[in-house]
Amino acid sequence: MFGKSGSKRDVLTGVEIGTSTIKVVMGEFLPDGTLTVLGTGEAPSMKVVKGEITDLGLVREQLETALMLAEKASGEEIADIFLAVSGGHVRAVNSNGSTVVQGQDQRVAEADVVAAIHNARGYTLPPNQKVIHSLDRAYMLDDNREIARPLGLRSSKLEAEVHIVYGQRNRLETPCELLNDVMGYPPTDIAFSGVAAALSVFSPEEAENGALLVDVGAGVTEYVLYHTPGYLHTGQITVGCDHIVNDLAIGLRLPIARCRQLLHDLSQIGSAVMKPDGRDRVLKVDLTGKGMRRIPVSTIEKIIELRLQELFEA
Repeated sequence: MFGKSGSKRDVLTGVEIGTSTIKVVMGEFLPDGTLTVLGTGEAPSMKVVKGEITDLGLVREQLETALMLAEKASGEEIADIFLAVSGGHVRAVNSNGSTVVQGQDQRVAEADVVAAIHNARGYTLPPNQKVIHSLDRAYMLDDNREIARPLGLRSSKLEAEVHIVYGQRNRLETPCELLNDVMGYPPTDIAFSGVAAALSVFSPEEAENGALLVDVGAGVTEYVLYHTPGYLHTGQITVGCDHIVNDLAIGLRLPIARCRQLLHDLSQIGSAVMKPDGRDRVLKVDLTGKGMRRIPVSTIEKIIELRLQELFEA
């Protein structure tokens, strides 16, 4: 069914096993560096909680479906796979490392930069933790100047700061082993979903000027903060749209499935923040054999606003 493609095309595949859906996207880089999407596949994800797999057998079936749909849509076989990972176990820390500038004129050379970064990446994690990313952040010269590009500048010492994203080893290996079982080979690499999303929406210039990404998923909300000249902080909160759905079910006394649809329908006429005219707008909910129920949009918006307020103030 699946296997390494014999095609000379350099087709890359991204896979995300999310709380509500499993998504697969296949694409390739054009000669001008533009990434073009060849095809996508998606399947419901019914046994993933807050980004973590709870039933390997069922998730495997769903994963196979999403992969097949992507291959069918693209007309290409899946080859190199990059896996997006998330979950409450993912953490981040900024680590510093320094080196004495070796040149006689004390100008920072490439070797000094490499040595400082190497020392910064030497941050010791517990044995059960695994590094996902080690991202260059900033450099400091000996007069405490923070700078993005130290090459050629005079300093007796160079300090580097890197942003390390890491997670619990076994919980990271589980989806990797699942892909290996399905495909016959492991993913080429893994990435924290928040970092992958930030790289897809921010240009280098936007990131350098400072930017914040907030990605509210079904079970996890991820965030990435850029502050010139690099990553300042990344992380996630294990609260997402499923919590909003649950709040609606309790507040409106409706089944979960109805509340999922209601949240979807609200995007057409409402918002996450209450509007002055909310009491004048009504959603009609079919109770299947029990008639129609009219629910003021303001009531729905208030429940959503309270949950999002809690989320963004956390």
